[in-house]
Amino acid sequence: MNSAPLPVLERRPHGASREDPSEPRLAEVMLYFGNACNRACTFCCVDGRPGGSYIPFDSADVDAIVARIRPDARIKLYGGEPTLYAEDLIGVVAALRAGGYAGRLTVFSNGIQSKRLIRMLEADPPTDRHAGSDAYLNHAIWHGQGAEPIPASRKRELLEWARVNPGRLWLGHQDVLPVGGAEQGSAEGPLADAPNFGGRCARCHPTFRSDGSVHACAFAAETQAPVYELGRIDDPVEAITAKRRRFLDWIDRTVEPEAERRGVPACRVCLEYARDSVLRR
Repeated sequence: MNSAPLPVLERRPHGASREDPSEPRLAEVMLYFGNACNRACTFCCVDGRPGGSYIPFDSADVDAIVARIRPDARIKLYGGEPTLYAEDLIGVVAALRAGGYAGRLTVFSNGIQSKRLIRMLEADPPTDRHAGSDAYLNHAIWHGQGAEPIPASRKRELLEWARVNPGRLWLGHQDVLPVGGAEQGSAEGPLADAPNFGGRCARCHPTFRSDGSVHACAFAAETQAPVYELGRIDDPVEAITAKRRRFLDWIDRTVEPEAERRGVPACRVCLEYARDSVLRR
């Protein structure tokens, strides 16, 4: 007997910047716990792999994060593979909610441990007090483009959950697409080596690392260099913001013009400067 067709993937529109000059607290942050993963994909920007690092966020970290973000801020949780530490991270999300965080929290996952990912999402559903959690699944692993594909049984489990819970599972990066059914394979085009920002800097929001540091670039979170240092999690938010503005000014004045001159992605130039450990203007 033929199974019913799965719903079609549709393109998710990209939202506008949520920055508000009148609000000093941060509108969006990334939470990074290390690069421990159950895969070792060649395209991973943080060298995720089995045996990679994992450092848990402690209660002091959570309190500092809540104090430095808007209640409706967007939080993106990544590594590494979050489902490896599902119960621990469920506790972190619960602590953020108890501290007054009401925004949408996104988990970046490869989806291979589908039951654990579903458990993480079901532990933080949307309520009348907060926006709940969603998840972005890796586009390459989902489609088997340049990576071993997600097992068919895990894919089907996630698709079936997405049907019942629309708008809570998405595909990213090549683009960000809602997960929910009869997929279109690689109709979105060939996989890029990095997220598609037209070769320009993605201008990441601050990354709060579980080692207590604040990093300027989510895609270079495993690269420790002065160019990326925004301070510590418990620094005043104004100090973190000022250092981020300085970093972005350097991107605008130095990195992107040099990348355009050479015809290469801005990330390549940025990492070359980072290896020099010099913030050039």
